[in-house]
Amino acid sequence: MARDVFAGVDTPLVIDFPNLNTIDPIPWYFAQPLAAFDPSLTRAVYAGAEHAYVLWDLPEERALWSVPADWPAEYPVWSPDGEYFAVVADWWGTSGRSELIVVSREGDVKRTIASNWEDARVPYAFGSPAWDPTSSRVAFDVIFKSRPISNRVSSVAVLDIETGLVTDYCQEVAYSFKPVWSPDGRYLAGSTGLIVDTVAGSAYRLEGELFPGAWLGQSDN
Repeated sequence: MARDVFAGVDTPLVIDFPNLNTIDPIPWYFAQPLAAFDPSLTRAVYAGAEHAYVLWDLPEERALWSVPADWPAEYPVWSPDGEYFAVVADWWGTSGRSELIVVSREGDVKRTIASNWEDARVPYAFGSPAWDPTSSRVAFDVIFKSRPISNRVSSVAVLDIETGLVTDYCQEVAYSFKPVWSPDGRYLAGSTGLIVDTVAGSAYRLEGELFPGAWLGQSDN
């Protein structure tokens, strides 16, 4: 159910897309919603049959884009302005490839970053995409496979969707950074209390095993 906060009207969101992937019973490691709706509620990204991701035009009732994958690893995330979404698609069961894909609301691929989980020269996968407030950058996890899964670490990187530049801040955290942007788009908060300053290119760690929830108010520059 979606609510128009100005009119106080609830609009039912019917999740009944072609070849919608359903898992019954839901395993413990699968906690993804069935679909991600854009801010205008005219587009949805969902995991279809065979774990393919599909971009669906709700008014026209047609698919605009799709990509097959072995596993729908990361919930699609729409940019704040609704012009793009970011998603991680994985082929761990076949080629071992992992891709971070940025797609426009019309189904055009804007950026793709690929890695190979099984290649020792590029031993990582991607996860936890998060948009900055200006809809111009995507932060994401770079998960390294060089350690056992119980002791795995990740770093945080940022993709500029216009230039294609990727900046890895080389700050290791336990398994997943799970970035949260500050309201002004300068800082990233991550797991284990790590704060990254994307302007200065520096980082510091808060005391204690902390995990980010949300920023309150404007950050202090």
